[in-house]
Amino acid sequence: MGGGISAEVAKKALHHNAAAVIFAHNHPSGISEPSQADRHITDKLKQALALFDIRVLDHFIIGDGPPYSLRSMDCFKEVYQTKYCLKPSSPARRYNRIF
Repeated sequence: MGGGISAEVAKKALHHNAAAVIFAHNHPSGISEPSQADRHITDKLKQALALFDIRVLDHFIIGDGPPYSLRSMDCFKEVYQTKYCLKPSSPARRYNRIF
């Protein structure tokens, strides 16, 4: 894995015997639209956790208004068919609440 945030997340997930994880973080700017860096780290985390058969169920970005779900952007191909998640041509669905 090489270390870094992916290794730390994997260690925590393994410590808790997680079968799956959901990530969330805030954007202090208030804009909940994911950045290229958000998509990149999500991809790296999915790849790292896949080594341990731990699934990433979603990654929420919290800003002003409803949270933004990267799963709704179709960034969660089961076999990780693309290197990076690409923004769809149509607007992504947004979750109105987190359960």
